[in-house]
Amino acid sequence: MGQQASHQQPSLSANDETTTQIIGSCIEKQMEENKYSYKHYVEQVRRDNNYSNTIPSHWIVKNDGKLTEFQYPYEGFKSASTTDVIKFQREMAKNKPQIPSDTELPQIKPNTDLLFNPDIRSVKGDNNVTPQVTWIGHSTFLIQYRGVNILTDPVFSERCSPSQYFGPSRIKPLPIDIENLPTIHYIIISHNHYDHLDYNALIKIQQHHDPIILLPLRMKYSWMEKFYQEKNHKELSSLKLVELDWWKSVSFNTSMKHKTDSQLKFDSNITFTFLPAQHWSLRSGFDKNEALWGSWGVEFQFIKDHDNIETVQNVDTIEQEKIRKFKLWFAGDTGYSSECFTEIGNRYGPIDMSFIPIGAYEPRWMMKPQHINPEEAVQIALDVKSKKQIGMHWGTFILTTEPIMQPKIDLESNLEKRGLDKSFFETMNHGSTNIWESTE
Repeated sequence: MGQQASHQQPSLSANDETTTQIIGSCIEKQMEENKYSYKHYVEQVRRDNNYSNTIPSHWIVKNDGKLTEFQYPYEGFKSASTTDVIKFQREMAKNKPQIPSDTELPQIKPNTDLLFNPDIRSVKGDNNVTPQVTWIGHSTFLIQYRGVNILTDPVFSERCSPSQYFGPSRIKPLPIDIENLPTIHYIIISHNHYDHLDYNALIKIQQHHDPIILLPLRMKYSWMEKFYQEKNHKELSSLKLVELDWWKSVSFNTSMKHKTDSQLKFDSNITFTFLPAQHWSLRSGFDKNEALWGSWGVEFQFIKDHDNIETVQNVDTIEQEKIRKFKLWFAGDTGYSSECFTEIGNRYGPIDMSFIPIGAYEPRWMMKPQHINPEEAVQIALDVKSKKQIGMHWGTFILTTEPIMQPKIDLESNLEKRGLDKSFFETMNHGSTNIWESTE
């Protein structure tokens, strides 16, 4: 079961006291996204043995070699028709859900001392202890491990919409502002829908934290690069904004120091891998599927009781029993596909901890291809071979027609039906911070 993390620990240093270095990327060249010309990348892919000299099945490429858009390559996905969209909008107009009380859906003020001074067990990467996790709302989590702070799909605006004058608004106040977060080192973004990519939040995070931002292929927008151009560091955009295709990875070395003891540091190798999901993309209304969507794997590797960045870089020379690994999976938005998630489980699993959506699934005739329900969420956890899961994508914005608390109720019911312990797949309260200990 989750437990409140302990906060009587030394502070970790901020970005100006750390070293973060890219040590390898499977994408060898920066692509010219403003021109939407990917011919050189297509040619590279044709030579890449990982693709058996063929264009990936999720790419749509013109005869001239230009990548134009993406498609979902597995069976089971069907785009909604205009008639479906109109019918759904009519149902939403009639939908008047009851807002849960603070007892039903508590809103907790985050313990900022704990955010700036994470539980030492997760900082050290103790065996059978998860990262420290804070749920900010919807699909936004602060994940803290080995002194590294990662934000997922950061949405901090009042509305998840192209405008703050209309669109779905929060049913509960935002538990913490961007300025009050500890230094953010990395951001992972699953796709470009407004409840996952928040323009105002990302600009503000760049200004306050200047993190490395991991993006799906063709999602490096000019407004993201503007921050570096204004600082006369345009070349930094190629290092701070990293795009990946499915099954491609980028690795970083991090060296995190304690403020109170400069001799004590925690060195890790972190590998981010972009993985498939059954979904789609749309940002402007005229760019459907021009940017990729997906899920993220995050793997930490470090040497037990011997934190040395050079030995982390050369893990092949270290005895395997001395290498500690922890693997996370952030599912993004997705419908269910046995083929897709079984492949992730076989190629990327087993996984130590996953963040899986459980909400925004009714009516099923509309949502099934793109949003899983709690029963499918549990099945995905089993498919990807994950040990521990946290529910997300619920209880924050009213996006669909199921009652607001129904995802949690359905999740607990399905776990009981399958004979699985509640600790296998839990939900959190807005603003709460937890770590979990494995019973293995």
